[in-house]
Order: sequence, then structure tokens, then C-alpha cells
Amino acid sequence: MNTTLNKSQSKWITTSTIGVILCALLLFLYPKGYILGTVILLVISITAGFYKKLTWHKNLTLLAITIIIFTIPHIISLIQASGDISSVKKAARGIPLLLAGAFLIRFKPKQQFVYASFSLSLIIAFIIMVNEQMTGFNRANYAGFNINPLMIAIVAVMSFTLPNIHTNNIKLRILTYSGLILGATTIIMSESKGAFLALLTVLLIFLCMPSNLKRVSKKAYAGIICLLVLGSIAVMSIGTNNPLVSRVSDASRNFITHIENPNSDEKESSTSIRLELWKGALVLLSEKPIFGYGTFPAHKRMGELYDEGYLAKYMGKYTQTHFHSMYFQALGNRGLFGLSTVILLLLIPGYILLKHKLINPTYSLSGLLVIISYIVTGIADVSLSSTSASSTYFVLILLCVSQVSAYKVEAHPAKAK
Repeated sequence: MNTTLNKSQSKWITTSTIGVILCALLLFLYPKGYILGTVILLVISITAGFYKKLTWHKNLTLLAITIIIFTIPHIISLIQASGDISSVKKAARGIPLLLAGAFLIRFKPKQQFVYASFSLSLIIAFIIMVNEQMTGFNRANYAGFNINPLMIAIVAVMSFTLPNIHTNNIKLRILTYSGLILGATTIIMSESKGAFLALLTVLLIFLCMPSNLKRVSKKAYAGIICLLVLGSIAVMSIGTNNPLVSRVSDASRNFITHIENPNSDEKESSTSIRLELWKGALVLLSEKPIFGYGTFPAHKRMGELYDEGYLAKYMGKYTQTHFHSMYFQALGNRGLFGLSTVILLLLIPGYILLKHKLINPTYSLSGLLVIISYIVTGIADVSLSSTSASSTYFVLILLCVSQVSAYKVEAHPAKAK
């Protein structure tokens, strides 16, 4: 009897491992890969549910409540805007994955294979980037991806894999370092300022975290420091002609210039456009502070602000875009209530991961670093509204939360003879 149970358990664990591996490998393989990966994982979970192989946990209940609350202001925005259904779909995309969480709690995938597959996904992203560079890189169309959400997703996966540098498996350690190095190279080649800043932040926080939150040897510390130093030397050695260095330098200069002379219309840049959009979002917040305008009415009001001369002259073609910030997007479209739900979606998973960190410290730290990466990238991009970036967030958070959630195997007493 026990042998049969062990074989069944082993098969389901193998199945859960395969599901997560496919989800990871398809993430960056092609533009809709994240959809296929999550569908495969959900089909496996539904099948497990048919055989009564799912285990619900209070952590999933807390996550479910958080995601539903996060979705509510989007529904209010839909009612106000009469048609912005895509926003609701993106906000609620984490709800079906709760089913996968219930499956992964019951049958925890093999950790080394999970981390190996996500490291491979970073290598896949690098290979595609190299191909793009060889065929003529265009930031507006990177292999069918939207470049900014894709780079946010890559930073999230790097944050997830980073804690695995302490593994005793030398092959997996080499694979993890390769994924991290090539992932960082992909971000540098993409010229993505926000993603690069988020990656630096994650690395610095990781190095400064208390030792009781991570199990990293002195060799691993030395390796990370060497990686940072060599990476910095590589970037700086390219000089000011490096596109990323130039973009960062231009952004800093444009920020200072715009702050000093906000009414100047001489310079149009991604930085000045963002600052103007955020200024408009604050006006919208002051007018409708609780629930905001809703997506389309917010666009209309931004157009009116432009006509009134409140926004810079070059903003005419940008009043109908999103606010280029996860936080200002929430404020402008969904008000203070919307912003509070964004903060909850970031903090509640962090609370769960910290509370249960002793069950699986590696997954706990991985999830916390993922959350940090989204907090930073969300400053200048709509990280939780973009498809690939938001899907990656929900997948990684559900994976990490499920792996720090305890599952007690029920006893099966022997039948009386």
C-alpha cells in the first residue's frame, strides 16, 4: 500500500516539475509563450483536481483576497470607462493560477530543476537578443515583444534565480551564474534604463540582506561581487558611446533640466514626457481622489489639460497613453483606492514569504527579490499592467508562496486484520 502511494506521489511530483519547467522555458521563447506555459500548468492542475490531488492553504486564501481587491478598482474603472475590459483581464490573471498554487503545495516540484529551467529561460532571452542585434535591433519590436515589459520580466526571473547561487550542485551553480550574466547582458543590450536600475537595486539589497534571510557562502559573496565589478568594468569600458550609458546620462540631465525649468518646451525626452504625465496624474487625483476617472475618461481629461496649456506643447500626442508608472497609473485612473490595491499586491505576498521563510528560505528570498524588482521597475513603467510582466509576477509569486506553504501528509493507518 505504501509503495503504491509513494509511486503515485512520485509521479505527481514529476508532473508538477515538468509543468513548471515548461512554464519557465516558454516564458521568453516567443511572444505568447507565457500564455501557453500557464495554460499547460493550469491543465495539469485541473487534472490533479479531478483526481482530488489539490491542497488549499490559508496563504492562497490571503492571496486570493489580495488579487480580488486588486481587481475591484479595475472593475470600477471599467464601469466608468464603459469598455476597458482588458485592464480587468490583466488584473485578474492571477486568479486562475491559484489553482496551480494548490497543486504545487501538494506536490512540490524539484527545486533544482525549477531553478535550472528559469536560468535556461534567461539564456534563451539572451540568444534571441543576440539574433535581434545581428538582424538590426529595434526597440519598438524585439522579436514581437514589447521591450520594456519583457525586460521587467527578465529582471524578475533574474531576481528569482539569484538566491540559488548557494547551491551545492556545481552544474546548477554554473547554469545559474550563466543565466544571471547573460540576463544582465540582455538588459544592457536592450538599453532598458528602468530594468537595469531594478537589477542593480536587487543585487545591492541581496548583498546587504541579513545572513538569517539567506544561506550564502563566502565564495558565493565573492562571486557576486566579482560579477558586479566585472560587469561594471565591461559597461564602463565601452565608454559613453554605449547606448545604455548614454540613455542613463541623458535621463539624469533631462530630469534636472525639467525640474529647473518645467515650463520649457525646448527638449522632448522620455524623462520629460514621464514627468509631464505624472504632473497630469496628480491633477486627476486632486479632482477625483478616491476612485479616479477610469481609463478612457482619464485620457480625455489629460487632453483637456493639454488644451488648457497645463502640459508642455510636445505632449499633444502623449495624452492618450498610459502614465508610464505603475503608481501614477493607479492614481490617475483609479485614485487612492487603486494605488492602495497595488501596494497590497506587493506587500501581502512579501508578508507571506517572510512569515514562512523557515519552510523554504531559498524560495522565500526569491519571492522577496522579485517583489523588490517590481517595486523599482514600477516607478517608471506600468509593470503590473503589461501582459508579459504581470504574468511573470503572478507565476513567480504563486510558485514562491506555494513552496513556503507547509503541507502535512495525512496518515493512512493500516487496516485491522
